[in-house]
Amino acid sequence: MAMGSGGSGGGLSSDINVTPMIDVLLVLLIIFMITLPLSRREFDVQVPPEQKQQPKQKQTQSDQIAELRKELDQSMQMIRELSQKVRDLEARAAQQPATPACLTPVPRLLESVFPLL
Repeated sequence: MAMGSGGSGGGLSSDINVTPMIDVLLVLLIIFMITLPLSRREFDVQVPPEQKQQPKQKQTQSDQIAELRKELDQSMQMIRELSQKVRDLEARAAQQPATPACLTPVPRLLESVFPLL
């Protein structure tokens, strides 16, 4: 803390003197700037060898159609299986009247959405 000069009162001043703090900061900055190039090291890095990928052959339109038909057939088979499971659950629910049959409209919905079943 420094003594107040001039003006009023002549009491103590609570202003912080930042000049020494800036001097220390600049000295530390210079030290780090000098030591940084000296501390650089080389690291041995093992990189996997480059693998040559064979270019993908362009699919013809008939190949794409065949692939899409195969995926569609798989999807339709899954839908048929799901529909059968729902029908089984509906039949089981109909045998147990105490259990509410909340699955009743589901097979009809599937049949209306997917008429191929």
